[in-house]
Amino acid sequence: MFLTCAFADDIQLTLSHYSIDDHVTLVVENKSLEKVKIATVHIEFDHQNYEHLSQEIIPPQQKEIFNFDVRLPDLPGSYPLVATVRYFNEGKILSLKNVAMFNFLES
Repeated sequence: MFLTCAFADDIQLTLSHYSIDDHVTLVVENKSLEKVKIATVHIEFDHQNYEHLSQEIIPPQQKEIFNFDVRLPDLPGSYPLVATVRYFNEGKILSLKNVAMFNFLES
């Protein structure tokens, strides 16, 4: 699991993700004392883009889970998986990114 944190005004988010086969799970946790409105959740993997147009509101001290089914690469190897959450803070959209390696082995 890979973890990234962001602090902006009084908003504190944690973004983590993990994958099993062609299924990627993104977890956005709001560690703030106020609710946070999510605009989009997005991953980039093997030159493909996957996006949830969310509009979810995450209450304080809660988390939201986003699931993606991705197309596996043509060749075995390690590939970067970039996760981005865009959220509103005082009317502005800010973003938090996390980059991890996706290791693909043919079975």
